[in-house]
Amino acid sequence: MGRIYQVIDPTRLRAQRERAPEGQVFEVWPDVFDPAACWLAEAAWLALRPAEDPPPVRLVIEGERVPVLFPSEIVRADSMPELDAVRTRLLARHGIAALWIPPGEVGPQVLDTAVGPQDLFFFLKRAGTDEAHLWRLFRSRYDARGFLGRRYPGDLRVADWVAALPFEDFEALAAAS
Repeated sequence: MGRIYQVIDPTRLRAQRERAPEGQVFEVWPDVFDPAACWLAEAAWLALRPAEDPPPVRLVIEGERVPVLFPSEIVRADSMPELDAVRTRLLARHGIAALWIPPGEVGPQVLDTAVGPQDLFFFLKRAGTDEAHLWRLFRSRYDARGFLGRRYPGDLRVADWVAALPFEDFEALAAAS
């Protein structure tokens, strides 16, 4: 697990991105609450930052501080996005943790609500694959406790995961970084 960077003035990254070798993928996610910022995982940051005059970094968050819950066995691990990609995407939406929703648990109420960048549900797939995975982000421990308590009542593993969330909300996560 690497670091995840919130960069201010991402326009300086564009020129580097355009010079990248053909077929090389770098995920850069705009911050949905701050149009002047974006988020990228450490590998993308190291590859895209210009050697001279790099864009300013507002936050650096260690990946392990952003937990991801897998409530059941992963159906096809080869199609699962990298964990840092999931973490980068949820930090761009100011989440503190995420839940992978297994394909058999996806209902129409979820699909009807995953429509905008500030939504709590989002799809993400590994670059080069066709299978998109559904994720539910949590912006607070309170949100995680309520949603997961209804979805997995009595599941001690899930309850322990929620209790172990390192931060109460995004502001606390950002302040600790």
